[in-house]
Amino acid sequence: MFFKINYQNIDWDALEDTFPFLNNLKGSTQSALYHQEGDVYIHTKLVIEALLEQDDFHKLSSEQKEMMFLTALFHDIAKPVTRIEEDGFIKNPHHSRIGAMMSREILYDMGYPAFLREQLCNIISVHQDPFWIIEKDDKTIDYLTIKMSLITGSIKNLCLQARADMIGRICPDQDSTLLNIDLFEEHAKSMGCWDKPFEFANLHTKRQYLIDYKNKSPYLELYDPTEFTVNIMCGLPGSGKSTYAKTLGLPIISMDDIREELHISPTDDQGIIRQEFLKRTKQMLAKKQDFIIDNVNLDKTRRASLIDLCCAYKAKVNIVYKELDFKTCLERNMSRNDCVPVHIWKSMIKKMELPTHEEAHTLKIILESSKKEHSLTLE
Repeated sequence: MFFKINYQNIDWDALEDTFPFLNNLKGSTQSALYHQEGDVYIHTKLVIEALLEQDDFHKLSSEQKEMMFLTALFHDIAKPVTRIEEDGFIKNPHHSRIGAMMSREILYDMGYPAFLREQLCNIISVHQDPFWIIEKDDKTIDYLTIKMSLITGSIKNLCLQARADMIGRICPDQDSTLLNIDLFEEHAKSMGCWDKPFEFANLHTKRQYLIDYKNKSPYLELYDPTEFTVNIMCGLPGSGKSTYAKTLGLPIISMDDIREELHISPTDDQGIIRQEFLKRTKQMLAKKQDFIIDNVNLDKTRRASLIDLCCAYKAKVNIVYKELDFKTCLERNMSRNDCVPVHIWKSMIKKMELPTHEEAHTLKIILESSKKEHSLTLE
């Protein structure tokens, strides 16, 4: 295990020393209706207790136990920074998504294994969804079940967290919500994606279903009209994504290259750069040949618009995410002539949303450590 955790006797003082954010949870009040147990810190402790009481938790491997423990510990990390009061009600809008980004920043800096970190962050990003998914119409239930399986890789673990989250609070709808979680879990089992991602007939079926689930079936194999592949690189400056891209032997469109050609600094207005990038991308798409888009691409919304553009030209999209450990990545960035200033580089970590399997046709993850034995490639 990465952290030494005694599940029989939780040392909260030690946890607060290791994870200072826990102190921010103290005194952060919540909705009096849905959290009668008290502030976010009290809720988090109760969620941990509920997690440790579940048999499914103790059946996990050592590393999965640690990951799920940390998921419960981090799940409401963003509540203090998202807390608002409207008409006498306390709300925490988007705390799941923001919490995933905050968790990623802390754990990346600490050197926590990337594969486990992303399982944790992906669960946090959707940790309340099992509360209500089963209440939707049949097609939407199927769609969200499939999507959750692709995002988290394990609805089993997602529901383990959701169940602990609901048990660790005092609220009037606890019993009905726990039933919703049970029903959602059974539905995932019936679809064959309870403990693994949903398996589509082919990649084209996957893409078409996820963008038009109301009119498509996840089980019907669709003819694949894609004629070429666009590889979208993704990663922090200094991660080695551009070096890797060059090994593929394909044409590359890079905003860094365009910036250099036009003699525009990264700190200047980037409007002209974006226009030229979009122009060149469309020109390459029109040629219908394999090529690479080599940008940072750490914003999910921007990735989505880029992926949609490529798919409009009948391209197959492969996202390649490249990661290097924090210290080495920062050092490599700073050693470059066109290095990104440290404060900007670190701000990218705060905002980055790593790609997941529901975004494109395929996803390749290359996790490289300065310790070669820890390097890993996942597809």
